[in-house]
Amino acid sequence: MASSWDEAEVLLVEAIDTLRTLNGTSDVEDTYPIVTLSEGHISIVRKFRGVEAAQEITQQYANELFVAHKKHPNNRLETAVQKVVTFGTSGVWNKSYGPDIV
Repeated sequence: MASSWDEAEVLLVEAIDTLRTLNGTSDVEDTYPIVTLSEGHISIVRKFRGVEAAQEITQQYANELFVAHKKHPNNRLETAVQKVVTFGTSGVWNKSYGPDIV
């Protein structure tokens, strides 16, 4: 809901810290933190900083999502991987893979 990068950045940093902590302490089957973090972070950067800036962070998340998917394959992780990889390679944030965060 933030209307500027300055507002969004403060909230984004807080969300990243919270979701990283959850991802590190949650059960391997709980994929909510990494999926939410990857889609949310990319979506916020895309909204306020543009496609190229958002694409710069996709490789990191693609790798993390691949690792999570190998440990615990499920449809939601597979969808997140497809969404992030598609965006990273084409610049298209495909909403058909799931709702847009922003």
